Amino acid sequence: MGDEAFGADILQEIMGHISEGICLLNESGEILDINRAGLAIMENTRDACLNLQFGDAFHCENSLERGCGHGGVCRHCPVRKNLEAAIMEDSFSSEFTVRMYSARRSRGVWLRLSVSQIKSPAGKRILIVLTDDTDRKDDERRLGQAQARADEAEEMKQQFLSHKNHEIRTAINGITGMLELMGRETLTEKQQRYWQNAKKSADELVRLIGELFAFRKPTAVPERPEVLRDEDEAEVEALMKYCLHKLEQSEWGDKPEVEG
Repeated sequence: MGDEAFGADILQEIMGHISEGICLLNESGEILDINRAGLAIMENTRDACLNLQFGDAFHCENSLERGCGHGGVCRHCPVRKNLEAAIMEDSFSSEFTVRMYSARRSRGVWLRLSVSQIKSPAGKRILIVLTDDTDRKDDERRLGQAQARADEAEEMKQQFLSHKNHEIRTAINGITGMLELMGRETLTEKQQRYWQNAKKSADELVRLIGELFAFRKPTAVPERPEVLRDEDEAEVEALMKYCLHKLEQSEWGDKPEVEG
């Protein structure tokens, strides 16, 4: 049985189970046969592929000058390494993904290859099952870029919210501190009503701010308002001392008149 007939029989049997591209090579790495799916990936004809090395049939840019396996970077090519290993080792089998550049295309092509040696009365045969993985890889790349942009936007949002959280809490704590100082003074009945309304509104505002910023992270849950940081406490303490000093100098520091 000739090589061509043997290759055709093998391809017919395998094609009954899989639909990927199939390429059959001899022990010298030359193509004996290739199915239609393989030819579509290679963008070549069967007659043009026969007896060529895999890279030559693919029109690999690295093999244009000297041929597949003889180019300056061919020794680093994972396709060549796996083909040579399959030729040397009877039980060899591997599966990998590689990006190859064809002189016929304007961009690289991602190929998922399965390389193994099969038994044949005519000698060693290397079976390559190949799939064009370019679309999936492009989708992964676009998804990764979109995820990176989303992560960057989320990080910027978190930084903005954290900054505003600090600014708002510093301001509201100054207000509540001032109200606490006022509450220690002797107030008229009217002033007491004003103070109670202001204190109630300030406390409600503190609660709402705490709930709002508790949701600034997607996985966060409502918690108690955050504890003041040291620098916040120092600012509020200084503000309270200043307010107390001003209060002592103002009419609030005088004994209030009783409304009659």
